[in-house]
Amino acid sequence: MYLLMRGIKVQNLTFQDITDPGLAHLIGGYRDLTSTSLYRCWQITDVGLAHLARGCRKLTSIDLTDCWQITNTGLISLVDQCRGLTSVDLWRCWQITDTGLAHLAEGCTTLLFVDLSWCRNITDVGLARLASKCGGLTSVKLWRCWQITDVGLVHLTGGCRDLTSIALDGCNITDVGLARLASKCGGLTSVDLTDCKHITDVGLAHLTRGCKGLICIDLAGCNITDIGLAHLAGGCRDLTSVYLTGCNITDEGLSHLTGGCRDLNLVNLADCKYITDIGLTHLARKCRGLRSVILYSCSLITDVGLTSLAGGCRGLTSVNLSSCSLITDTGLASLAGGCTGLTSVDLSSCPLITDTGLASLVRGCRGLTHIDISECSDITDTGLNILARGSIGLTSVILYFCKNITDIGLDALAEGCRGLTSVCLSRCDKITDTGLVALAERCIGLTSVDLSWCSNITDAGLVALAEGCGGLTSVCLSRCDKITDAGLTAVVERCIGLTSVDLSWCRNITDAGLVALGRGCGGLTSIDLSRCDKITDAGLTAVVERCIGLTSVDLSWCSNITDAGLVALGRGCGGLTSIDLSCCSNITDIGLVALGRGCGGLTSIKLACCVNITDIGLAHLGIGCGGLTSVKLFGCRNITDIGIVHLIEGCGDLTSIDLTGCRNITEEGLTRLEQNEKITVVVLF
Repeated sequence: MYLLMRGIKVQNLTFQDITDPGLAHLIGGYRDLTSTSLYRCWQITDVGLAHLARGCRKLTSIDLTDCWQITNTGLISLVDQCRGLTSVDLWRCWQITDTGLAHLAEGCTTLLFVDLSWCRNITDVGLARLASKCGGLTSVKLWRCWQITDVGLVHLTGGCRDLTSIALDGCNITDVGLARLASKCGGLTSVDLTDCKHITDVGLAHLTRGCKGLICIDLAGCNITDIGLAHLAGGCRDLTSVYLTGCNITDEGLSHLTGGCRDLNLVNLADCKYITDIGLTHLARKCRGLRSVILYSCSLITDVGLTSLAGGCRGLTSVNLSSCSLITDTGLASLAGGCTGLTSVDLSSCPLITDTGLASLVRGCRGLTHIDISECSDITDTGLNILARGSIGLTSVILYFCKNITDIGLDALAEGCRGLTSVCLSRCDKITDTGLVALAERCIGLTSVDLSWCSNITDAGLVALAEGCGGLTSVCLSRCDKITDAGLTAVVERCIGLTSVDLSWCRNITDAGLVALGRGCGGLTSIDLSRCDKITDAGLTAVVERCIGLTSVDLSWCSNITDAGLVALGRGCGGLTSIDLSCCSNITDIGLVALGRGCGGLTSIKLACCVNITDIGLAHLGIGCGGLTSVKLFGCRNITDIGIVHLIEGCGDLTSIDLTGCRNITEEGLTRLEQNEKITVVVLF
């Protein structure tokens, strides 16, 4: 609900779940608006945007993120009325093309910031028009704009030499384009090159020579080696944040980097599998101001490296050691002794950590607010008791697959950490209603609870949770097979702010439970009903008619769902971005037609073993859902090369397609697909 503020000048306003008529009705009362956000208001169309533009001509900033129904027509209406715009966010407005961008550039020449991420129809031509008219641009985001190449980058840098920030995540650029960027935009401080797979050490060398003031760089997924890091260290000594996820670097490269960039405060080395204790020692000795380090899956790191890190980087506040399987209690004790200011620690999949290590961590780091000890199977109630007594400021705890945790430990945690807002107890199969009652009575500020695979939880526990924690926004009950409609109803009647519900494998949930869910929780954005084999189209319809903001729906193995349910979904939930229909054997092309017409914002769809789907259905998806990036067609035996062609032609952002078991796809069809470098094709025999 929005109230008209008569007589009051409102200059900044954020809308939620508003429609064209609502916007038209309200906007007359906000003529002094200079900044507005329609973030994920997917129901807004060109009509609503035109009303906004006519009523608010003083706008300088607008956020249209995920308003996927906006086309060039709407953007032109906006620009014609609001020529003072300096900031425009068009993230995932995928119907915008070079034509719309050209009009934006010509009408709003004072633009400073523009986000075109996921606008798949923007090409080098559009970027050239933008650069020729908006020379004052300082920040441009082009994430997943696949058609942008070195040519576009040449145009952009030729006209916009004041750029300080650019995001090129997934763009089709090479070292040539990066060299041009560096030569023309020497004032850059932030560059995102995530998944720019053609960028090598050569391009990085050019960048570091031209942009010596870089502060943040993301090279995740780039073809960078130690040589590139040496260039980076030599040219950009002011760097504070470096993201190197999955890069082929070694300790030598890390030595180069830390030798030149001693002011680093964030380093992401996730999946850098060749980094050892030696590299970590270099980091610790030379970058003593480090605040955050991510070592996920750096499987060669041992206690020796962790001890070095603790000795050199005593100001650390966040450390991620997930899947560093050689870390023991000894290393954790060293970390806690040296880095007493830690607030966030991820120890998930560190199997050698026990209660002893947890005790050391708690003694040293009294300010912990977040801890993840997932799959630390030797952690027991004793460790949890120690954690609760020593870390009373905890707000988030993840205990996934801590199989030795019982109600006793949960009771202690609830008693000591009453400020908890998020708890994950997934696969803690010794937890019962008793522990859940303790949690609900003491941690009344909980907003997120994951009870998946807690098979001893019953409706009684859910009733207690609902009565104690009315502010819940996310509940996961996957495989809680004792839960019935009664427990679900208790939750949805008291926790009306729920946005995410996972009921997968809750086989006692029926349409009655879904009716209650729809009636009580109209703000749902995500629902998982996988393997809920008692629900039908009637239950699904009850949810989607009330929960129009749904973005993610999982109906896999729901054997009673038919095209009628998808028709209701397409009619009610146009903001849907992800849907799983795997093994919904009653779904046909009719259902896909409904999704294509009503859910144009879809980015992911799973149709595994939907044996009644044909090329006709895929054609409609290609026409209506142009933003699809991932499609799973495993076992869809009626799909042929023709259907795949329709899909590829319509979905320019497609990066992944699973054709396993699609027996009518020919070798020629597969070859054509594999020639597209950006699409990963899965075919298993």
